[in-house]
Order: sequence, then structure tokens, then C-alpha cells
Amino acid sequence: MKKAILGLATTLTIAASSAFSADTAIVVINSDYHSLPDTRSFRPFLNARDIFKRAGFQVFFGTNQSYGDMASRVREAEKALKPGDQLVVLLAGHFATLQGDSFLLSPAVRATDRHLVGSQGLAVNSLLSLASEHPGQAIVALAFDPDVNFPTSKGITQIPQANPVPEGVTLVKGNAKTIGQFFDLTITGKRVMDVDIAADASGVEASGFLPGAPFGSTSTTVSEAEKELWAFAQEIDSPDAYQIYLNRYPEGAFSQDAKTRLADLQESPVERAARIEKELGLIRPQRRKIQDDLTVLGYDTRGIDGVFGRGTRRAIAAWQRDNGFPDTGYLTRDSWQAITDLAIPARAEKERLEAEKEANRLEADRAYWRETGRGRSEAGLRAYLKRYPEGIYAEIARERLIAFEPPKPVGPAPAIIARDRAEERKVAGNPIAGLLVERAIRNAGFNPGRIDGVFDDKTRVAIKAFQESEGLPPTGFVGRQTFNRLLASQ
Repeated sequence: MKKAILGLATTLTIAASSAFSADTAIVVINSDYHSLPDTRSFRPFLNARDIFKRAGFQVFFGTNQSYGDMASRVREAEKALKPGDQLVVLLAGHFATLQGDSFLLSPAVRATDRHLVGSQGLAVNSLLSLASEHPGQAIVALAFDPDVNFPTSKGITQIPQANPVPEGVTLVKGNAKTIGQFFDLTITGKRVMDVDIAADASGVEASGFLPGAPFGSTSTTVSEAEKELWAFAQEIDSPDAYQIYLNRYPEGAFSQDAKTRLADLQESPVERAARIEKELGLIRPQRRKIQDDLTVLGYDTRGIDGVFGRGTRRAIAAWQRDNGFPDTGYLTRDSWQAITDLAIPARAEKERLEAEKEANRLEADRAYWRETGRGRSEAGLRAYLKRYPEGIYAEIARERLIAFEPPKPVGPAPAIIARDRAEERKVAGNPIAGLLVERAIRNAGFNPGRIDGVFDDKTRVAIKAFQESEGLPPTGFVGRQTFNRLLASQ
């Protein structure tokens, strides 16, 4: 293990004298997890920052950081990158993969919930998208520890994936030892190997662009004629100009840049916005989170389902207009992050207001209970139940009302009971009518028990009590007279 790390250190130090020294490295190392097992094998990588700095690299380094801080490092690197720069990305730690999308988990993650994983880690696809802007000059390395396992929810695996790998990007996966050896064989100035040979020799799992040449090398010399035609195309900056260059030099030194710029110019603004959002690689949990954030900010997405339909597009466009972004209705990395950042205080304020509203409601409930005599009179109990039928003291009030009920009279004649029983089957014989009767009895101040449309013993007692209060024969069955009186009492 120590030899492998020393190999990486040698790689980074010697690279200072090469053409690579002016380029960019993004290094994110997560080794100390709060709830998941630590990944101690990656801790030696933590010295990469100082080694890169001494070598003169642009270094964008993060270790044991939150999701937001990791994303900030990547955004800073993206702003600093220039066309033609070489890019190396090293991510090390625990990964979670859901439906082909992989995320480097932040140390603060407590559980790998498939509905939240997109907001708990750094998306590998976003870095591959960034690397694709530097075709033939970008390596993305994913270091994970296959010997350390942690619990995951259904559908999540711990092995990082990337399908497909963007054109021109080299992707390597492995443990600390194999990743260190790969860098030693591809970037060190003492024993540089071709990328494809280095991948086999180091034991990493490699995919994507695997040239039979050293990393970042160019196999041909650019002619003056090609340089002049490329300069002409850039000066004119039109689709025709770039197409002329590509017709003449289809595999030229600037062909990839020409194709990229040509695609940009030929796209409509909406097509370009849609493509940029697609390149973010948003998965459904991330889309739901964005919809929820927009809703918290006051923009109605017409549902939080992870599907960006017309309602969500209108909400995004409205938010963009209000916040100084082009109102395309499609997200960029910057607008996505801005929505996330703004939603944090907005959600906290919403929760505070809801808690305050609930506290005020409970205090008003208690105050009215005191105002109506704390349940000492029948009038007070009925007044309280009328205003707060589901209040804090509702059950107590209903129980105390029983004490105010007059003695039960002698039961009605069997013929009247039989009549009401027969009529009940007609007027309240289905569950919906039963629910209406139970609610009406409760609203009248009597306790029918559980509101479920089924008349049990407690319901029968409440029906009799209501009938007695209305001067009706207390049969315990909802005949037509009882049913009409219940409706009239509402």
C-alpha cells in the first residue's frame, strides 16, 4: 500500500516539469464517515493537495466535506478550466450507485436511501460531463474499497459505474493500490507508458478512451495551413466556417472543438438549454428534490413526482425570471445549485411558521376550554365541542356530557323498535350513509365511538342519547324521524 501511495506522490511531483503542470486536478477524498464505516486505506491520499501545490498545479481539493462543499470545489475548477487544458479527477471514498448513476457519498450521510442518495453525494456523471469538454485530455479515477461494506437500501450497489463513458474520456476504477499504480505509470516523467498498457499493468478496470500513447500526447504536428484555417473559423464563428474546417480536416487537431462549437451554433436556444440540462444527469430523486425546493420557494410545479412536465417547466422559468437567469424552463448546474441554496432558509422559515401556527392553534384551544368553564357545565361542554370537535379536550368533554344526560326512560315498544330497525336499513344501510350518521351524532355532542360507518354498541348508545334529547323513542336505530332530525341538527 505504501509503495502505491509513494508512486502517486512521485507522479505528482515529477509532473511539475512536464506540459501537464499548467493544467487542473480535482481531488476529493472522503475517508472519515460519521455513520458508515471509515475508508482508512485512502487516508494517504490526503497529502495530494500539498504535492499538487508544490508541483505548480491548479488544485481543487476537498476532504471529508459535505455535498455542497464538494460541489463547490467542482464549480470552482470548472470556472478555472480553459479550452485545451488537461484534467485529472480523483474521487475516493464510499460510492452509491442507483440505476447506473453513481455518487461519491459525503461523510455526513447516515443511510443510503434510494430516494435521497442524489442529494447526499457528488454525481460522477456531472464530472464525466465536465471531462468530456476536454476529449483526449481527461482522466477520471474512482477509488473505492471493495473490502468495506455498508448497509444500502433496495436497488443501490456500492460499485461505481458510468455507462456510457463520454467520448474522449478515460475512466479507471480500482482500490487505492491500483489507482496509485495507474497514475504512476501514466503521468510520471520517469517511466511513462501508453494509457492502454498502463491500465493493464496496474490492474485497474479501465474503459472509455484508452489511447496507445502517453496521456495528453499528440501524435501529429499541426500544419500551418490547418492552424490558419482554424483561426479563420474562430474569427468568423459561423456554422459554415466550422464546417469548412471539418471538411478539410475531419480528424484534425481542432476537430473536436469545431464539432462542439458547430453543435452550439446549430442548436436553437431551447435545444441548447435542454441539452445542458440533460448533461446534468438528473435522476428521479434529484428531480423530486428540485420540485420540492421550487414549491418551498413559492413556485407551483403541479406535483412532486420527479417528472418535469409543463407545470415544472413553467415553475422553473418563473423562478429563472425572478432570479436573473434566462427563462428557458431548463436547468443549468448554476441554477440548480442556486435553487438548492435558496430553498434551505426558505424551508426553515416555512417550518418555523407552521410550528408557530400550530402552537397558536393549541393555545386558542386551551384558552376556549378555560373560557367555557373547564368542562363544569353542560352548556360549556357543548360550546367547546361545537368549536373544537377534534380539540385537545374533546374526548373529555364528550365523557363529561354523559353526566348531564337525564335518566333513561323505559324502552320503546317492540313494534317501534322493529319499525326503526327496518327503516335504518333503507336510510343508513350503506357505509357512506353510516359515516354521515356517525359524524352528525358526534357534531350534535354525542360520542358514537370510532367513525367507520359501522354501528357498534357505543354507536347505538349515542343514537339512543340523541333520540332522547330530541324526544324520540330511544330505539337505538336510525329510523326516518331520527335521520331527519340528525340532518336538521347540522
